[in-house]
Amino acid sequence: MKNLNEFQIDEALPAVGATDTSNRAFLSLLKRYKATNEPSEMQDLSERIERMIFHKQHENAKG
Repeated sequence: MKNLNEFQIDEALPAVGATDTSNRAFLSLLKRYKATNEPSEMQDLSERIERMIFHKQHENAKG
């Protein structure tokens, strides 16, 4: 693990797919976003969070 802005992420975070909308995966992405200062990683994480929200809304609309 690498150190990110005074925070060290102790647990290995699983890769989050576009359709993985679990609360745990979402919170993991938010934790990583909060811990980084790197613009490219922030962009990647924000896009992944946006996709998760979109897919969750789509699932809820079907249901």
